[in-house]
Amino acid sequence: MPQVEVYPCRCDENDAMTKFCEITTFHGLRDWYNADRFYLRVIWTVVLIGALSAVAFGCYSILNEYISSPLAISYLVKEADGDVHVPDVIVCPLNRFNGKYLKEKNISDSLAWYMQLSFGLATKHPYMRKFMIENILSKIETLKVEAQQMLDRLGMSFEMFVQEASFKCNDVLIQCQGPQGIFNCCYDNSNTTLMTFAGNCFRIPGVLQQLPGYGMGISVVVHLPKDNFHISPNNFNSDGILVKLAERGTEIGHDMTFIPTGSYALLPLRATKYDFINNPPYFECKPDDPSYGRVSCFDDCIYTVAEKKCNCSHVALGSQRRYPPCDTDQFLNCLQVELIKQLKEQWEEIFNICRRRCLLQCVRTQYTAQVSYLKFPIGETRRFVESDEQWEEMKNSIVLDIYFERLGFTLIKHYPSMTEQGFLANIGGQYSLWLGGSFLTLVQLILFITRCIWDQLISKCPITNSKRIANVSHAFLFKTEKINR
Repeated sequence: MPQVEVYPCRCDENDAMTKFCEITTFHGLRDWYNADRFYLRVIWTVVLIGALSAVAFGCYSILNEYISSPLAISYLVKEADGDVHVPDVIVCPLNRFNGKYLKEKNISDSLAWYMQLSFGLATKHPYMRKFMIENILSKIETLKVEAQQMLDRLGMSFEMFVQEASFKCNDVLIQCQGPQGIFNCCYDNSNTTLMTFAGNCFRIPGVLQQLPGYGMGISVVVHLPKDNFHISPNNFNSDGILVKLAERGTEIGHDMTFIPTGSYALLPLRATKYDFINNPPYFECKPDDPSYGRVSCFDDCIYTVAEKKCNCSHVALGSQRRYPPCDTDQFLNCLQVELIKQLKEQWEEIFNICRRRCLLQCVRTQYTAQVSYLKFPIGETRRFVESDEQWEEMKNSIVLDIYFERLGFTLIKHYPSMTEQGFLANIGGQYSLWLGGSFLTLVQLILFITRCIWDQLISKCPITNSKRIANVSHAFLFKTEKINR
């Protein structure tokens, strides 16, 4: 009768270990297992422990860098693919009310000053503040009554009066010219006029610049009708204009440039484009939203509670107003009082909330102008005008030339410091460098450990052992009968 070999129910642990050591690519494991000297076994043990420690430290360092520094910044000077848009130009004459209109409507200086208190009480010099206190605030009740009588006489609301009394775009902007020729600076008053603390400002749309350098951008001629200026103690009261630059189709920012009257100013531009990734808590920014503006966001955040209580908005908020503008009485006795009270009690909390809410835009362009100017016009140009009136108008003018020095920009961009693929590759590099392992080697190790644990559990279960012995006996008898046949 032929002998039938019966295999044990559990693989021998030494045989399994020997087989694993023979097929694995782990560095040093086979040498450690086959070492026939004690000192060799000790050496390979130390080497393997050191390699495991190096793998653990390397993987920890990579994981820590991946978690703590997820973003990196690239700095690139890039040429534009085609034409570039010169940014919109905002011109502010730094004066609120048209004196000619006030005279026509028989409005006194004191009454006009009172109406302008609704813009705020900030003054630029102590003498101006002293004048405001002595000549306006000391007569506040009388002026309040006169203001209401004046509005009733004109049949206007406070909002209508401010609009009518303010300078219009055509009063200030004389000519705009781009590479394609002269165009209308004030084509749409609803889009070009912005109300600010200093009064109306006027937004001139940018032009398409096709070639770099002087003369290829936009040229603006500004006339300041100083004979009709109505100076107020709570305004800039400066001889010049304020210029701001804004990316096409976006709201204005915090940049400010002053240019004096009677000058020819060059504003060569350089653009810096920021392309950031919103990745809190490491870096937070506002995703692309054309209607979002950081300045208006701060205004909205600070004034929201006071506006709700007073049911009116600050007059200088312009298009961002949610309520009718506060007249002088509402501003002095409600909006300002509520705002001061609010800031006095929780100013730090409010500012922290506003900073968290009003983030920088993730994608934005910042324009830097290196301003230079010279006197314009000089005396010899008097021969080019026909009358003294035109000469005075010319002397109260400012000419702006705004253009890109080069058709390119500096790109500052966020990118992931380590992608998921890069993270896995770095971890795998440490694992392979020190241990010579791979994904398949790791699978082999897991299967080997799982098999050994499973066999240990099975060997300690008597019921399972009885079933396995019965199965082996049944298989033995079946094979014996089959052979005998």
